[in-house]
Amino acid sequence: QIHAQNMMLSSVQETAQGLLNQLNLDVLLHKILQSATEMGKTPHALLNLLDEQTATFSRKAGLGMFANKVQELELEVGAQSRLVYESGMTSILPDYSRWEKRTPDRYLDIVRASIQVPLKINKNIVGTLGLFYTDPARQICDADAQMLERFGSLAAMAIQNAKLHMQLQQELKEHTRKEETIRAIFN
Repeated sequence: QIHAQNMMLSSVQETAQGLLNQLNLDVLLHKILQSATEMGKTPHALLNLLDEQTATFSRKAGLGMFANKVQELELEVGAQSRLVYESGMTSILPDYSRWEKRTPDRYLDIVRASIQVPLKINKNIVGTLGLFYTDPARQICDADAQMLERFGSLAAMAIQNAKLHMQLQQELKEHTRKEETIRAIFN
């Protein structure tokens, strides 16, 4: 069992390292979810991010049952995501459909087990990553949680990398614009 766990952790790290090279944030978020759903063996996943400028937390990407809910839910994050954001800890629910704090949307009635992990950079939460299962027999074990937590840590670094790249690109455009304005004045 230790050998299988080591193989899974190696796979998680390899996948996440491949994500570090992706600098387009939207593409990166989709790839993170694709990788997480493959590792977690479920088609249903979501990713929420904290907007540091507005201090709001919103859904930015979804697959499976969440694929068409990203725009609709961008301003509202589910109760389990809020719990993870506020506590800074992983949340595992054996049966989301029976959880008293669940989001009351009908499309979530089929969700059974769910797990959400915090995405952290330097102990600061920058988002959450969640996997959802509709099979009533599926339970989330410690190994599942460890795998997703490890992947989430690496995914958070990739997200930070892409955000820094976007910020540098914006600063470069601004610098170029200012330089062109100065040249126009002196020519």
